[in-house]
Amino acid sequence: MALVTLITLWALTIPYHEITSNAVVVRNFFGLKRSLELSEIGGYLYTRTLRSSHSDNGTTRYRLEDSLEIQTKEGKRFMRVRIYRSPTKNYLGPLMMVRAEEGRWLDVKNPMDRQLMKHMTRRGTLEYLLENSYRGDF
Repeated sequence: MALVTLITLWALTIPYHEITSNAVVVRNFFGLKRSLELSEIGGYLYTRTLRSSHSDNGTTRYRLEDSLEIQTKEGKRFMRVRIYRSPTKNYLGPLMMVRAEEGRWLDVKNPMDRQLMKHMTRRGTLEYLLENSYRGDF
C-alpha cells in the first residue's frame, strides 16, 4: 500500500509542460501549475551548449545540450525546457517556429495543425531554432 502511495505521489509531481488551444501549462517538481496564455508569449530563446564530463578513468566526454526558453511579453522567463536528443516529440519548438514564420499559433484542436505538427521533423525544428535562436517580437 505504501509503495502505491509513493508511486502515485511521484507521478503527480513529475514536471511537465502541456500545450492547450490557448495556453502553455507548466507543472514544476512540487506539483504547482502555472499557465501563460499564448497571447502573452513575447518570444523565445534557444540555446545550445557543449557540456563536458570527466570519467573516473581520466577521459572527458562532450555532449550537446539544447534548451528552449519561453518568454513573456515583458521579456521575463516563463519556462525553460531541455530538448533532449531523443525521438521524443517536443511540440514547443514547432509551436514557436510556426508563430515566428506564419504569425499565428498552432491550434492543437485543428486536425490540419495536428497533421502539420506530426510531420515537422525534430531535426528541421532544431535547425530552424539554431538559425533563429532568439525572437522577442511575438
